Formats: sequence, C-alpha cells, structure tokens
Amino acid sequence: MIHEATIEDVESLLPLAYEFHRGTTHFNDYDVEMEESAVCDMIAHLIQADHGCVLIATVDGKLAGTAGMLATPLWSAPSHMTGVEIFYYVFPEYRRSGIAEELFDGIETWSKEHCDTFNMVSLERMNGPRIGKLYEKRGYQKLETSYVKRM
Repeated sequence: MIHEATIEDVESLLPLAYEFHRGTTHFNDYDVEMEESAVCDMIAHLIQADHGCVLIATVDGKLAGTAGMLATPLWSAPSHMTGVEIFYYVFPEYRRSGIAEELFDGIETWSKEHCDTFNMVSLERMNGPRIGKLYEKRGYQKLETSYVKRM
C-alpha cells in the first residue's frame, strides 16, 4: 500500500534513511555520517511544503519503502517547473515484489500534477544498472553523470 506521509510518520522513516545513506558514495567513500535531526527536518519540510511530497510503502503494516520529491522552478526558465527525486528506497526484502514500481507510480502521479519535467537519480553503484533500466523502461532519458571529490 502506498500513501502520502504525515508529520507523524517522520521518525518512522529513519531506518530507511539510514539504509539509503549507507549505500551512498558519501558514506562509503567519504565517511559522512547521517545527521538524524537534519534528515527529520528535511522529511518534515517535504511533507509540509506545497511543492514537496513523501510517499510511504507498507506491506502488511510494515514499512517497505519510501520516496521523497521536490518541485522547483528551473533556474534558467522559472516558468518551467522541474522536479527531482530526493530519495527513493525499498528495503531489500521487498525488492522485486512490485513495491518499487508502486512507489514509482506514486512519484509519477505526484509529478504530473506539480512538474513539467522530473529527474530521477540513479545510484548505479548502489543498485547496479537495473535502476537505470527501470527508468528507461518508463521513458526517462539519461541526462548527465555526476563526479565527486573530497575537498
């Protein structure tokens, strides 16, 4: 079951946030620890903002996954609203069960109401090429590649 998160859900999303963070380059290569209070504040902001949304996936009442997104004017063309996925994570035991696709449907439903274009982030190092294939299957095009360096 997919539903929009409420403020009461914020702390229950922390286990997913930790799992997602542990899979990122920032944690694995640069030892950046997750700041729990900042994550709670960010999730609360997405829930309360007119231009943000957090979705929760549950299976038999148990937390299975989440997605958070934000819509903002494109910096070079403010009349164009662009959206971005802030986080999209499904616990491993619920992958290949249809939960990721249900969350994706929810992301796109919200995005069609709030955005002209929408950007999904592909953490290929964490998910391998399958996540990019899921995005392409849904009509997304690979746009850019990011590089990071410790300063």
